[in-house]
Amino acid sequence: MIGLFVAGCVVHTTRYFISPAAAERITPTVMRDRVNAMMVLECPRLRASRDSTWGAVGIALVVDSAGLVQRASMRRGSGSASLDDVLGALAAQLRLDPQPRARTAQPATRQLAVFYWCSRTAGDVRLQIDSM
Repeated sequence: MIGLFVAGCVVHTTRYFISPAAAERITPTVMRDRVNAMMVLECPRLRASRDSTWGAVGIALVVDSAGLVQRASMRRGSGSASLDDVLGALAAQLRLDPQPRARTAQPATRQLAVFYWCSRTAGDVRLQIDSM
């Protein structure tokens, strides 16, 4: 009797975003405002034939003791490469309030969640930043 052996291979790629040294540092409020403005163009494409769409993007942030993001890595994408690229690039430019325990030389890891919602007439974006 011949047995059939099936092997699977799962490939997972993590995308990293690093802000150029001369890049403007932005607050989470500025990031939210920029993403909201971008969603005016992005929502019709994301919706395609549906009346509404929503989703969440997860990004891990490596933050130095001054609150500057040193690196952002996409943990859970939206399914849209263009949206993920913009969110990752903006996340890498963030300037956060320093955490009390972040006074050490070791960078802290924080989690950024970007929640978005689009309908035919409106859209909204929310950011949530947590310590990991």
